[in-house]
Amino acid sequence: MKEKNILVFGSGGREYIIIKRLYEDSILHNNNLNIICLETNENTEIKKYAKIIKKCDYFNINDFLCNLITEYKFYLAIVGSEDFLLKGVVDLLKSYNIPCMGPSKINAQLETSKSFSRNFVNNYDDLKIYNPVFNIYNCKNDFINDLDNVFNKFNEFVIKKDGLYKGKGVFVENIDFERTIKGIENLDIDNSILIIEEKFIGEEFSLMSIIDYGNNINHFPPIRVYKRLNENDTGNNTGGMGCIIDKDNCLPFLDSKDIIECQNINSKVVKYLNSYINYESHINYESYRGILYGSFIKTDNGIKIIEFNCRFGDPEIIVALSLLKNNFWELCVNYVDGSLKDLQFSQDSCICVYVVPKTYCVKNEKNDKFDIYFNDFN
Repeated sequence: MKEKNILVFGSGGREYIIIKRLYEDSILHNNNLNIICLETNENTEIKKYAKIIKKCDYFNINDFLCNLITEYKFYLAIVGSEDFLLKGVVDLLKSYNIPCMGPSKINAQLETSKSFSRNFVNNYDDLKIYNPVFNIYNCKNDFINDLDNVFNKFNEFVIKKDGLYKGKGVFVENIDFERTIKGIENLDIDNSILIIEEKFIGEEFSLMSIIDYGNNINHFPPIRVYKRLNENDTGNNTGGMGCIIDKDNCLPFLDSKDIIECQNINSKVVKYLNSYINYESHINYESYRGILYGSFIKTDNGIKIIEFNCRFGDPEIIVALSLLKNNFWELCVNYVDGSLKDLQFSQDSCICVYVVPKTYCVKNEKNDKFDIYFNDFN
């Protein structure tokens, strides 16, 4: 049987579960896949499932991909990290007529630019109600010079860097800084665009949706993610230290109306974004494809939007694919064909916890090693 070549961008925990499910489910479906992983860091577990591992030349990604495309005829590419979306790899793949599970660079602004995302949502009354009150400043000095107005406008606020910072560009009042000029000046905020938002109090969670090439949208269940580095959800902000889902594909603080509301928010964002960018850019625009990952918070005043991401959540996808009943390879085929079916999940509860070096999120130690000891709980 002729092999189908699948390209996966990245080699972290997120990409591991994607590659593992692709490999296992393709065998169940009697298909022969040639999974090619673009390695961004060493992951020995991926070697069990990917037939080819290529060290990714991230800084010369376009030339690297062009050479790879001439060597392999790809059936599908799946983008892991948001860094690749910012680089525009989906646009390059489109020019070679290669389907991709990920949006174009212009669509990915929903994640790569927080100022774009907030301004976009504010254009629509039925989405605006989920947005925080916010200010946008062109640089740190403009923000510092306007602190008196900020203090008067916000009871408590959050500072966000505009671009991609791997979950480490967000600073929350009374957690990461005190409400003083000195406390703010000491923050690691550079002179890029800053978004100042009202602080929401509540329970955070994620809800991912997938949009296929027929513009069908299907939804994953809500997953609670824990972003703080240390025990009891304390310490530095990270991209995610672990996540959990309760039985029956729900969370204790949500009801079915909350879940449907978040699904509708994601669906509206896709619908409005397609019209919005097509109107604004006047280019040959392609509809949103791939993953839209809404990060939400349940407050006393209902559901609010924290942010949007444009790829599978890490670590949320580890839990989601562990519970997914659909054959993941068949799902990918339906995604390309534009015939995506409803997603079905096990009703079991599930938890994922990341183990990291002590220097994680504190110092950039590439070769930091540590030992893991397992207790026998039986």
